[in-house]
Amino acid sequence: MIDFAISPQGDLIFEEFEEPKSFKIDFRITESKGLNIKFHVLDPNVKQEQSGFKVSFATKQKTGLTHKASLVSETDQKLQQIRIALTTERGELPTRQSIGSRLSLARHQDINDSANLRLIEQYVLEAISGILTSPEVMAKPEKGVGNFYCQTVGIFIYEKGILIFKFYI
Repeated sequence: MIDFAISPQGDLIFEEFEEPKSFKIDFRITESKGLNIKFHVLDPNVKQEQSGFKVSFATKQKTGLTHKASLVSETDQKLQQIRIALTTERGELPTRQSIGSRLSLARHQDINDSANLRLIEQYVLEAISGILTSPEVMAKPEKGVGNFYCQTVGIFIYEKGILIFKFYI
């Protein structure tokens, strides 16, 4: 499956690249009969003629920078799907009801209560179940700095014992 790369903010990522010079053949069907073959060297302003079959060669194409949407690798695609699943509320997308998590239900709960942390782990497992084959999730309170130094839960997602994704709520 091919997917586009998106930024953590949800925007498409575009890559800049130089469009290569190429050999291009255009065919046009007209009402007049005949065959017209012309080679245009360094002449970008070629006038159109009425011929039944026309082959035109331009030896110098315009080049310059252009943009294309960046594609992601299979690994990056899974990480991107996890991020989307965890940042989207379950049922938020009307046509894709199965995408998302129920993490919003854990809002304003006691993050030091182990039952709430297990519930958060269950919500995450539910959200990523179709993305990873054998995920393991650990949720634990994180101490930060500032006014909300103990109001953060770190969610750590492992695949085959390897930490692959960190998420904070």
